[in-house]
Amino acid sequence: MRESDPLTFDLRAALDPNLPIDAALLFRNSGAPLALWTRKGASSEVLTVMASTLMASTDMILEVFGEIRPAAFALETDHRFLVFRRIGPQVTLALIAPTFVGRARVEAEAERLADAARLADPGFSGPRPGSR
Repeated sequence: MRESDPLTFDLRAALDPNLPIDAALLFRNSGAPLALWTRKGASSEVLTVMASTLMASTDMILEVFGEIRPAAFALETDHRFLVFRRIGPQVTLALIAPTFVGRARVEAEAERLADAARLADPGFSGPRPGSR
């Protein structure tokens, strides 16, 4: 999938409406937004560029310990979970949700959405990250 290719995955429609997700972002490694939904209005460019920067920073930190490009990672703050899941070599999904939702539920939703995005647009991925 090239930078100019149209998006064929409707992230908003794919979200589980029963989960109180604060934001869902689908973005390229470059920070270019592919799809974004937030409960509160927010700039897609700011969110996706910062999410991409966090992803790259995490990659660099973990590389020091011998882990190259993890397929997924989660970050917990006082009140939010941020879950990142690579969909392919150039595309990542990030979900942000309140901690009361539970990390396992947010991670399961991220995995479900990542699989749905791969099915909707095979251009997102090569092999499924983390699979052999």
